[in-house]
Amino acid sequence: DSTVSVAMKHLQENITPPSEYAPDLYPALEKIILKCTQKSAERRYQSAGELIQDLKRALVDPSGEFVDMVPIRSMGDTVMISPERMARMKKRQGDGYDDEEYDDGYDDEEYDENDDYDEDDEEDNYNGGRRGNSKNGVDPKMNKMMKILMVAVAVIVAFALIFLIGKAAGVFGKRSDSQISVSNEIEVPNLVGQPQNVAETMCEKKQLKLEVESEKASDKAAGTIIEQKTKAGKKVKKNTVIKVVISSGPEKIMIQSVEGMDEDAAKKALIKQGFTSKNITVTSEYSSDVESGKATRTDPAEGTEVSADSKITLYISKGEKQPDKVSVPSIVGMYVNNAVSTLSASGLSDGGTSSEEYSDDYAEGMIIRQSTDAGTKVAEGTSVSYVVSKGPKPADQVKVPTLTGKTLGDAISALNARNLTYTEVDIDSAEPSGKVVKVDPGEGTSVDVGTAITLYVSNGSQASSGSDSNNSGSNNSGNNSNNGNNTGN
Repeated sequence: DSTVSVAMKHLQENITPPSEYAPDLYPALEKIILKCTQKSAERRYQSAGELIQDLKRALVDPSGEFVDMVPIRSMGDTVMISPERMARMKKRQGDGYDDEEYDDGYDDEEYDENDDYDEDDEEDNYNGGRRGNSKNGVDPKMNKMMKILMVAVAVIVAFALIFLIGKAAGVFGKRSDSQISVSNEIEVPNLVGQPQNVAETMCEKKQLKLEVESEKASDKAAGTIIEQKTKAGKKVKKNTVIKVVISSGPEKIMIQSVEGMDEDAAKKALIKQGFTSKNITVTSEYSSDVESGKATRTDPAEGTEVSADSKITLYISKGEKQPDKVSVPSIVGMYVNNAVSTLSASGLSDGGTSSEEYSDDYAEGMIIRQSTDAGTKVAEGTSVSYVVSKGPKPADQVKVPTLTGKTLGDAISALNARNLTYTEVDIDSAEPSGKVVKVDPGEGTSVDVGTAITLYVSNGSQASSGSDSNNSGSNNSGNNSNNGNNTGN
């Protein structure tokens, strides 16, 4: 709030940890910065080489615990004096003391904090402008100077406190508007390059407000601050609104149609729109609407907004897709149901029966011919028809075969072989039962195909009756013979 408080901060307080302003700062780097800004010189890096070494280690291990922070010595710690310094002090005791000569590069304030001098010893050892031996081996005059300085600082602090208390109590009257303005001024942080959420946090810590004025395309990630209207470092009042411009990401391009262009023309059109040739990939596809060699479409499609570095696929027509060719299988000799299954398995359709013909080589129901020869390459789904056999062609007339004496079953088979039918009639006969006795029309007679032949089949009843008759005759004959004999007698 005042120059006095700023001076006290310089003397007494460490800097604000950098991570409060940059939350993503690496821990190791923050410790290096804090070590570089220590009040006491002995707690800082003693050479640029030490600092460089820690910076290199921070690159490898950003979160490492390798930064050596020298602890603060207490007021009672013993100060180690090098032999060279001790020799110079002894020499000055014998040769006299010169303020300008006594500049050996040591930090007097540091020794003031750690050495305990006695004013009586100083008076005893300082004689005629020469430095005497103090009991601690440290220059007593310098000690006296440091005490005076400390008293002066204490007085300044006391006056500052009195002034501040008086101001608060209204003893010194109200502060002027200019004083109030100065005390409320805040330095604007650098927000460029920060994500919007981080920038908002930085402004809140500074008691400032962030406002996004506009968005602009850039190579920075979307949401990154690319411009701030109030320059960094400028002093402003608390709650001042800091207007910024954020990135909307890479510039967007709306893809224009290239349909119908040849490949080279389509690529040039895309490059003219803002895309790079290395991001354009060409591939082919079938199209029934666009002739072969012409562009059909792009992916992403036309009308889409994309960034300039997006990948674009350009499709070139191969013309209309031709149906796949398949080989026609052989179905000759197959029954119709098997042929239909075979055609379907080959990707062809069943054209059905185109006609029927008699055939001596193929049984009825078998396929004699097919409409497309086996092995021919045709489009998938092509229809194949076929001709079906009606069996052997019957003659106009056939002769009735010899059937007498055959069994009924053999007679029927013989008739079927000549495409003749039959009618069965049972009769009494001396032939064994089931034997054909006679046929009508007679055997060897020429009849029309399909004529019904009457088969007279023995039922065996007359054979049994004949046996009884024979027995009766034999008996009668014997009787007659006996009668004759009797007559002769």
